[in-house]
Order: sequence, then C-alpha cells, then structure tokens
Amino acid sequence: MNAAPGDNTTFANGPLNDCSRSRRLIDALKTKFIEMGRNWLLTQDTLENIDNFPRTLYSHRFTGQRAKANGRYGFIDLLEDQFLPKSFQQEKFRELKQLNFANYPLPVGRNGIRESRNMRTFVWWYKTCLGIAGMLNGYGVMLNQKSEFFEKIPVDIITKLNDWEVNNNRQFANMEEVFDKAIEIETSQMNITMSRHILPFTGQTQSIVGYHLQETHTDPYWQNRRGLR
Repeated sequence: MNAAPGDNTTFANGPLNDCSRSRRLIDALKTKFIEMGRNWLLTQDTLENIDNFPRTLYSHRFTGQRAKANGRYGFIDLLEDQFLPKSFQQEKFRELKQLNFANYPLPVGRNGIRESRNMRTFVWWYKTCLGIAGMLNGYGVMLNQKSEFFEKIPVDIITKLNDWEVNNNRQFANMEEVFDKAIEIETSQMNITMSRHILPFTGQTQSIVGYHLQETHTDPYWQNRRGLR
C-alpha cells in the first residue's frame, strides 16, 4: 500500500508507515503487565487512545499518530514518562560522568565467569547509558561527543584514533564511526598480542606434542638437512 500523508510520516510512493509488525510486539508486551501496571495500562489503552498508542519500542511516529510536542512516541518513552521521576535522569547523568572503561559492569556468562574488559561491550554499555540518561544527542556537536567518549577509554586507543584521522586526512563523520574504529583497533591489538604468544620462533625452547627443538638442534631446518621430509 502506497501513501504520502500530510503528516510527513511516510515517504512518497513508499509503503504505509503503520508499524503493523512492531505493533504485534507491543501488544504481546502489554499482556505481561500486572497489578498497578495493568491498571495504569487500562487507563492508557482506551478506545479514545487506541489509534495513538505507541506501536514501537523506541520513539517513532507512525502514520496517523497525533504529533507530540516532546517528540516521544515510543512505548519505552511512555513508560519512562509515567514511572520514572524527573530526578532519575539527573542521577543517571551523574553516573554517566563517572563511567569509564575501567569501571563499567562486566557481564557474567552462563558458566559464571566474568567477561574480560573489551571495547565492544564497553561501547554497547556506553550507548545504553547515554540513552537512559537522555544524552544520545545531549553533548551537541561532534567534537564534544568525541571528547566525552575519549575521556572514558584507554589512552592507547585514543592515540590510534587520532592517528587514524591524521593518516586519512579527515575527521570521523559521526560517533558510530568512532565506536566501530575503537573496536577494530582493540581487536587488532588483541590479535597481535595473541600471535606473539602462539608458538614463538625465538626466545624459548618449545615443548609441545609434535614440535620439540632440543637445545643441541636449535636450527629449525635441521631435520630437513638430514634428508627427512
């Protein structure tokens, strides 16, 4: 179905922006509310509001939905506005300022072992905290956003990120590019470190199954020189 409504929620000649698929998810979540939450939901999900009730988790206005001054159209937005006090985001902003690579909470696997600190998980947690604190676009221009992120990550990663901009003669286009490059840099560093510890060719005698250089035969080509293949 094609449409181009006057509320600018659907591209011209594009499919109708009715969020019908994500609406099924929201309807399923609504069945999980109990007690006070259920009572509140009943006051929201009325015939009068049914056509304007959120159909997505995150803020997105569907075709026909009334415009809101605060621009908050998602189901999560509705829950936050109803149940979280105004002081919540202020407190979370203070916590965000203290967050860094050395103190973010480490996930624990099913085996009970904590995950090692890594840039991929930190970036995911940092972006999650930005959203919770209402700061996804709160630091303004790109330079400020990058500076805030740099205050939270290891110096060696910062150095390589700066080197990348110099070597490529351009600045990062957006924070997603910064995040991706930071993860890539750390992964590269980890691979180099691991390679140095796997079967090193110098510095020590190897003694593993199928590979043993005796002290009297330190030349790795010794066997081949004896005609053994």
